[in-house]
Amino acid sequence: MFKNNKFEDRYYTNLEKFSDLKKENLFFLPIFPKIEDLKKFIKFNNFINYKRNFLLPFLYLKFSDYVKGLFSFLFVSHKSLGKVNLNGLDISFIIKDEILSNANNRNSFLGILSYFLFKRLKQNNIEFDKIIDWYENSPLDKGFYYGVNKYYPKTKTLGYQGFILSHEFNFYFKPEKIEIKNKLSPKVVGIQGDKIRTKFKSRGENIKLQLCPAFRYQHLYNFINIRKKNKIKNILIALPIGREEIKKIVNILNDFFLKYGKKNYNFILSMHPSYNFEKDNHIIKKINKNVSATNKNFIELKKKVDLLISGSSTTCLEALALKIPVITVNSSSNIFEDIVKSNLGKDISISINSAKDLSFALERIKYLDKKIQKQHKKILHGFFCKMTKEKVNEFIT
Repeated sequence: MFKNNKFEDRYYTNLEKFSDLKKENLFFLPIFPKIEDLKKFIKFNNFINYKRNFLLPFLYLKFSDYVKGLFSFLFVSHKSLGKVNLNGLDISFIIKDEILSNANNRNSFLGILSYFLFKRLKQNNIEFDKIIDWYENSPLDKGFYYGVNKYYPKTKTLGYQGFILSHEFNFYFKPEKIEIKNKLSPKVVGIQGDKIRTKFKSRGENIKLQLCPAFRYQHLYNFINIRKKNKIKNILIALPIGREEIKKIVNILNDFFLKYGKKNYNFILSMHPSYNFEKDNHIIKKINKNVSATNKNFIELKKKVDLLISGSSTTCLEALALKIPVITVNSSSNIFEDIVKSNLGKDISISINSAKDLSFALERIKYLDKKIQKQHKKILHGFFCKMTKEKVNEFIT
């Protein structure tokens, strides 16, 4: 991503510092979901400043590959699909509807281009010892690995999941048996914490797992919490990326100040790194004047924070790993993904839906402090694997 016109890697932070692999043997494959991303990539750099080797897809893809990717939906026949059973239920009508309603999906288009990319790379006699992908089991990933497994069947592959989520809610992040059988997944899935391992064994899929460094979260190991127990003064509201969730948090805060006042708390609002100022800034402008907005993120503010309020995100577990209490705001949808309760149980955070809930939570959160103090090390080591040379070299080779 780009921040203040500078390139920052949010996925594999400091990988090269810990790796013994020579720079000339390590290549990064950038994906440009939007043409603006490619423009930024070219505009803010002469490629020397990135200090990395990049393998650029458009140098290998042919015009015909783009055409096939754009119009591939015309050749997908839902009529010949037949019956598809899931736990004894015929779900073929859902799949047919999905095919029709997502006929020209951008993520699918990128997946098809990824397939053609590996075809072209093979034609150019380019070989790899190992291929690593930021893996979310999306259509892009499926096309990516279908190409890899077809044209580089003997190459080692690792699908890295450098994040934490509710696997019960986001069940599609785990490859299904049919996806594994049809070579749409990596040979190994990389997880960033041992506590995540059980989430992959719940449905019995034969998925090989590898414990990998939590590249994005190494700052957790360099932090000493000086916050006084049971003292809540500075409250950080870390906004999620979803627009409806942002609206809900803003409305709860405005309602809270209207009914209960500031209550001697300092409220600080932090934007998501991917926050779209052009589209969503009108929502933020409506927030009560008692809240001060900042461009700094949780990593930069953590020393000043006594309490975190956010949606369901990895930031919540980061905070708990640092002994900072957490209040999660339920989603506006009927089904809510609670990342804390899904991974840690019910009694270590509080979920809210309204200003009244927030007022109650601010009184009760002090009593969770003792439990957080006891569990924070288990959370840190169980969900955020520490970065070492041994772990990074195992990851990269």
